[in-house]
Amino acid sequence: MPQSPLIRLLILTCLVWSAGLLRGGFALDDLEALRGNPVVQGDVSWHVAFQQDYWAHQPAGSAGHFRPLATLSLRWDHRLWGLEPWGYHLTNLLLHLCVVALAGSFLAGLERGRGAAAWLGLGVFALHPALCDSVVWISGRTSMLSALPGLLGATWLLRPGPSWRTAGIAGLALAGSILGKEDGVLFALILPLVAAHSGGRRSTVAAGLGVLVALVGCAWLRYLAMGQWMPAATHAPLAGVPLPERLHLGGSALWRLLTTFLTPFRPATPQAGIEALAATPSLLAGVMLVALAGSCAAGLRALLRSRKPVLGASLVLSSLALLVHAQLIPSGELFGPRFLYLPLLLGVIPMDRSLRAIHTRCAPHTPWPWVLALAAVPLVWLQAETYASRRLYWEAVLEDQPGSPQAWNALGNAALEEEQPWRAQRAWERATELAPDYSRPWTNLGGLALKEGRLEEALEHLQRATEVGADNPVAWANLGNALLRKGDPRAAIVAYDRATTLAPSVPALWRGMARAREAAGQRKAAQDAIGKALVLNPRDRLVRDLARRLEGK
Repeated sequence: MPQSPLIRLLILTCLVWSAGLLRGGFALDDLEALRGNPVVQGDVSWHVAFQQDYWAHQPAGSAGHFRPLATLSLRWDHRLWGLEPWGYHLTNLLLHLCVVALAGSFLAGLERGRGAAAWLGLGVFALHPALCDSVVWISGRTSMLSALPGLLGATWLLRPGPSWRTAGIAGLALAGSILGKEDGVLFALILPLVAAHSGGRRSTVAAGLGVLVALVGCAWLRYLAMGQWMPAATHAPLAGVPLPERLHLGGSALWRLLTTFLTPFRPATPQAGIEALAATPSLLAGVMLVALAGSCAAGLRALLRSRKPVLGASLVLSSLALLVHAQLIPSGELFGPRFLYLPLLLGVIPMDRSLRAIHTRCAPHTPWPWVLALAAVPLVWLQAETYASRRLYWEAVLEDQPGSPQAWNALGNAALEEEQPWRAQRAWERATELAPDYSRPWTNLGGLALKEGRLEEALEHLQRATEVGADNPVAWANLGNALLRKGDPRAAIVAYDRATTLAPSVPALWRGMARAREAAGQRKAAQDAIGKALVLNPRDRLVRDLARRLEGK
């Protein structure tokens, strides 16, 4: 197996993505995934990760994400590095290197005796700046975690073995990919195809049985944890939107992904909301949907006619990886450069064939592949700046979407973390101007006013927040805090009751309820509330202190 091209590619990958170690910080929701998460912080047993939503510790509650391997990877990092961001970025870099190494080994084994492996296509995947959204953004590691187990299993399946071994490898590999991120379900198709390529019909049947067992097992674990078998976005922004409108927005997202891929010299937009996508011409969005369908059809034809089965399979799989973003079924997010991670990985072979054809016809004697590869270094380092902090991340979003109230609200949160409350207040006020019925900036304005001792102003903002966002648990909890400060514990109990009903898995809300019950003279009810907080996070110091105080009364 020729390993020297892979070794050179891995060294270059280290150089390119070292930007994440030197410039990366906590961006977007990285800190939310770490702070206040009892599983990540080691306050509860590791197996709790398999019993709840990835975001169960957050007041917003379930997001429909069942990703226990991602949670456990953060738990391991937290144990090693605490809240030092460079350690988490080191893990992301190592994960990406492992994906590239496994993909290279798989491709070399796949092409053994048939010519050179698809090193050019793999180089595009390994070095493309748009993948900062997966490699530099800490929470983006779910892309790598969904690919790694499946790639490992596919590499092992290249060596034919007994049926029991084939079934076991396929089942374990698929389960690992799905538990890393839901996108890993695509390996349910990949693993039997690899088994068919290397071992014939008997291996295909064995791999199919292993895949089926893994699918049932993962669905069962998901049901036990979240009460539903199938992945579903609980807060899908396009839920209830008619199919034609969803398809237009999905085609627009595909167009953005294509332009992001084709223009690596431009900093990629981290996010795109509904308004930004809706501005795409309908004809262009339609062309993208037709092109995606055509790519899938061409791949199926090549696969079924057995003329170029490997190329056909790669085309089909990369097309299917993009299909979810067409919004045939409403998904949780509309656009993100990380959506390219799995499609680029699965599309390495057609990318390689295209680049080789260009190289042969246009510039057979020039080292342009190396020039492009080295150009990735400054491009990635520039793009990594977006993920250096939450403020820089949201400033980049606002450059593309200056009218987004969500981005202004998030920028205010970032400014407050940098101890700039005046900038935070301006950002939140801008968000309320753009969307007066958006609850979160009112909640944040109320929380800031309460922190600075402006009680009446805080009550005004928080009452507004609960009026326009009756399902916002943070607004109700902050209103409870303000009412307690005002000396009205009975009204605070009503607010906390609403908060704990909306987000029953957040210990801080039960602690607030216990304080309100205690202030109202309801000792037994206060003990019950703090008991629920202790179950959720037995190592929370504030919870334990309040529990001891209530026991001593």
